[in-house]
Amino acid sequence: MSAALGAAVREGRPWTAEVLNYRADGQTFWNRLTLFPVGGTPGRPNHFVGYQIDVTAVRAAQTEREQMMSEIQESQKLESLGVLVAGVAHEVNNPLGIALTAATHMAQSAQDIMADLRAHRLVDEDLAAYLEDERVAFDLIVANLKRAADLVRSFKDVAADQAHEHRRQVQAAQFLSTLTTSLAPVVKRARCRLELEVDGDFPMEVDTGAFAQLVTNLVVNATVHAFEALEADRPRVIRLTARQVPDNQDIELCVQDNGVGIAAALADRIFEPFFTTRRGQGGTGLGLFVVHRIVTQNLGGTIRLEAVQPHGTRFVMRFAQRLQKGVVA
Repeated sequence: MSAALGAAVREGRPWTAEVLNYRADGQTFWNRLTLFPVGGTPGRPNHFVGYQIDVTAVRAAQTEREQMMSEIQESQKLESLGVLVAGVAHEVNNPLGIALTAATHMAQSAQDIMADLRAHRLVDEDLAAYLEDERVAFDLIVANLKRAADLVRSFKDVAADQAHEHRRQVQAAQFLSTLTTSLAPVVKRARCRLELEVDGDFPMEVDTGAFAQLVTNLVVNATVHAFEALEADRPRVIRLTARQVPDNQDIELCVQDNGVGIAAALADRIFEPFFTTRRGQGGTGLGLFVVHRIVTQNLGGTIRLEAVQPHGTRFVMRFAQRLQKGVVA
């Protein structure tokens, strides 16, 4: 600090810093010290004027606010994981039920064919029919178990990311594909279709936990809000797109729906904490607030809302391909 102060005095420029001081009784307090040049010429002032302010309460409030923001984000993380768990659990039951039914049928068929064999009633046609039936059942079991395994694997990957902060480099196409697979059950239950389009497979360095939460919150938000008043026969589509911006290689991520859109009067408030149009239906108003926080703080980027004509909304996010130093991760 003394070196920075000395440099500011030598160069004749203002200087501000917060330092930890001690009162006469030994109690600590934070002191904001400011110096600014007066008179003279630029870089060569006649003298400096300084003042100091006790900012202990301000710093305590900032710390408390940051802790609250972290707790809100953690709460939303658990909520989004809960949505994924419910969706995956429901969806996995279907292929497992089909596989179990096919396995039970195979067991019964095996008993019947063995009974015919012991009674010397087995003929070539019956054996051929049995083998073909078993082949179809095996194919059904394998296909459905693979589907269940893929769902569980994608959920485990996303859950592991959301449970821990992993600042690492990932390939956009593979990472987003895993995310969309884990979200498929949630989207399906909302009678929507989730489309993914990645313009080339490029690397990006992200906090994978925060990024997974970001995408989850936006997609779930669309399933809950975008299609409430939509005609029953109109397709419900959510599109997730990613590309590298040609001029600076930043990453642009878009989540777009073809729903009813957001009223202009509400558009300026959607990122406010606790703002929701579903207060009486369980809405907390924290989903998009956390999205904004992740984009601006965890990724060091920007987010904007665009209206889509004739219907729908689009969230457009831009962030650097590599996390910058100082970005929260």
